[in-house]
Amino acid sequence: MYFPSIESVTDYLEKKKFSLGIDFGLARMESACKTLGHPEHQLKVIHFAGSNGKGSTLHYTKEILISQGYSVGSFTSPAQNKITDQISINHQTITDNDFLEVANTIFARIGLDNMLTEFEWFTLIALCFFATKRLDFVLIETGMGGRLDATNVVTPLVSVITNVSLEHTAFLGDTLEKITTEKAGIIKSNKPVVIGRVNDSVKAAIQAVANRQK
Repeated sequence: MYFPSIESVTDYLEKKKFSLGIDFGLARMESACKTLGHPEHQLKVIHFAGSNGKGSTLHYTKEILISQGYSVGSFTSPAQNKITDQISINHQTITDNDFLEVANTIFARIGLDNMLTEFEWFTLIALCFFATKRLDFVLIETGMGGRLDATNVVTPLVSVITNVSLEHTAFLGDTLEKITTEKAGIIKSNKPVVIGRVNDSVKAAIQAVANRQK
């Protein structure tokens, strides 16, 4: 066992956050998912992106699905009170023991000497945890952007883009159109996308990506 407690996992991930920070790109996640047997392929995902409202929209969707009797996993960020808040099934957050068990299983396969960021580790823990359950749906919120976000290893049943505004310009681009294109990166080939109320330029940028992805 690599970690004896959830606190030791938290300490490790905190060090990751300060040493690596934000490092966009999917190569590390794709490699890790392959090593772990592609847990992302075992999930029926609805993927959410947007500048504001993506978390609220995810939770509304979750409550609708639960009310219809479905089992629903959700991965959101950031944590509200403790790190386990980010991963839940229906209204129950992942237990400390389950979080620790999944984390240690991943570390046993990948090892501690890696360049995965803190958010990439959280995403992997969520994906691997959900893959051990028989869930009807898994709702996943992007951390930042979309195209190069760690969560974008999934192929969703449907993508959701709530809205777009100027934010994180150092990472996503300095215009609304560039930022929109990054968020629209969660649109996958031959999969539907639902969008919120957006202005004409944002809609056009999303439409351009949707057309390419058919």
